[in-house]
Amino acid sequence: MGERLRFTCPSCGYEVYVAGGESALMTAKTRTYQCNDCQTLADLSTEVADPGSENGARPDFISAGDIKCFRCGSRNIQLWDGKTCPKCGSIMTKNEKDVLMVD
Repeated sequence: MGERLRFTCPSCGYEVYVAGGESALMTAKTRTYQCNDCQTLADLSTEVADPGSENGARPDFISAGDIKCFRCGSRNIQLWDGKTCPKCGSIMTKNEKDVLMVD
């Protein structure tokens, strides 16, 4: 079980629920990335459980070249710095009381 926090940009109004960095789910590890093409944030898988292993828990690392934006398919992504709005470049606010729980 992981959690996603609500990040909001006070300048342009962009809002998103993301981990804001590294996170672990039941079958994957994720990191928050910024897509430079569609100007959005998303938690993308960096490691997934291998269903073919004996207990389904052996990690399979995803090559950095294989990670892409799941919204637009672009590989023009970068790790998010945890503060900058991908739309306008302002500093986003994190609402630690508005949490979305995910598996």
